[in-house]
Amino acid sequence: MKRVLLTTAMLFALLGGSAGARSLDTEIMTQPDAPVKIVGCSAETFALRNGQNFTVQGSFEDVGPRTATAVRMGFAFFDVLGERHVYNGLSSGTFSPGARIDVKPFGGQVGAEMRKLVCFAVQAAFSDGTVWKTNRYPTAAPPPGAAAEGSPLASEIVQPGGAPVRFESCSVTAPKDTFMSTNLLLTNVSAKPVRRVDVDFAMADASGNTRTYYEWMTGSYGPGRAITGNATLRASDVAFTKVTCILRRVDFVDGTSWSASAPSPPPQP
Repeated sequence: MKRVLLTTAMLFALLGGSAGARSLDTEIMTQPDAPVKIVGCSAETFALRNGQNFTVQGSFEDVGPRTATAVRMGFAFFDVLGERHVYNGLSSGTFSPGARIDVKPFGGQVGAEMRKLVCFAVQAAFSDGTVWKTNRYPTAAPPPGAAAEGSPLASEIVQPGGAPVRFESCSVTAPKDTFMSTNLLLTNVSAKPVRRVDVDFAMADASGNTRTYYEWMTGSYGPGRAITGNATLRASDVAFTKVTCILRRVDFVDGTSWSASAPSPPPQP
């Protein structure tokens, strides 16, 4: 029986990909208060039929006065629309102040549209029993047309004809630290007290793709009364460019309800 030795090139060919490695654009996140500093970061990707295999490696330095015993380094991949996918590598041992440590290379699989890698320190444990952990992850620069983090998005209101509640204003901020803030003002224009109002937010990115979030307000709002809403929504890592605010449902104190006929957000230019 003949034995066949498969080379890396042959294996990738069988998987429907290219054996040629491609170096990914890399960046090191600035973390001035971190007790460990990332000093090296690199990645290579290998194209497959349905994505890319990757190999990453990095290095860090203990820049504090304490001896580290474990360090978790983050590898944040970003695709062409700014979506983030995070992997991490854990190194344990005795890392004296000033020591430079190489993270053992490891691999995985990501989508074909990954374009950038950002490396950062996630967590560190020290010999005195203390632990440091970051609460900030890297974010991608917004694509052209996207609002800056925390600033109001371009907005549009969908007001169904004959609705018992009228939209006066709707403001949603672009995601910051994975959260968005809303500020809504509506008016009860019906003859009955309202107890709940449901609103949808159709969030569009630069390519016109949308994701829907929602909010509801409860209380006792008599005829002519203002209805206000402020909420914090957990967002994805997509850089949104516009929000369409849609009045979805109104519930009255007497138990009756009104619902919109599911209007579609207007097409994006």
